[in-house]
Amino acid sequence: MAGIPLTTFSREKVVRGILLAWTNCLKKYQ
Repeated sequence: MAGIPLTTFSREKVVRGILLAWTNCLKKYQ
């Protein structure tokens, strides 16, 4: 997997999506 520039980009997208979903869940429960 190392050496492919797409991996880092997709990983950033996934991390951002998870953070967004997590913050949304926190707001819902609060």
